[in-house]
Amino acid sequence: QVGQNQEPAQGQYHRTGFTKEQLRRLLTANGYEVKSVNGYDGFGTPSIEVHAVRAGRKPRVAWMLRSMNPDDPSARIRRINPHIHLYGNGIDSRIFPGYHTKDEGAAVASARDFDVVIFSFFSDYERRVMDKLRLCGVSVIADYNEDLADLHPEVGRCLQSATVIACCSKVLAEKAARFGRTVVIPDAYETA
Repeated sequence: QVGQNQEPAQGQYHRTGFTKEQLRRLLTANGYEVKSVNGYDGFGTPSIEVHAVRAGRKPRVAWMLRSMNPDDPSARIRRINPHIHLYGNGIDSRIFPGYHTKDEGAAVASARDFDVVIFSFFSDYERRVMDKLRLCGVSVIADYNEDLADLHPEVGRCLQSATVIACCSKVLAEKAARFGRTVVIPDAYETA
């Protein structure tokens, strides 16, 4: 017998030993609220699909910033002030300045336990870290606020690696939509 992609059929079976109810109990015992547990038979491979969320836990947010200059309006308005607001409202929000001076493994290790990691600088290094974080199940936000007219190809690849691209205007979000899902978070005005 031959399975999908000419693999032997026995390669299509994964024996984990879990029933749906055992998996539900295991997740519940570890602090998850199980929304649904369903059988799934994709490509002829019997599987279990679970939708579960962490019960009663506020999200953890990491800010990967190459610099934290409060004199830079974009850093202050879009990154430092939101971090201060989140932290002041009981959200575990942490800034990792200078993360890029570490090797990729160290950067991933420092942020992989967060629910959301926000990047505001985009190079091949950031793209590799973003991809590894997503493999760990972390949502990655690209805080992108530049014009896309002369977009460096590596920036485009980073935007494609993000779970969501946060833009400062509708016009920029429309341009960035070719790289992935966008949201608009308008720049704020400072009055002080």
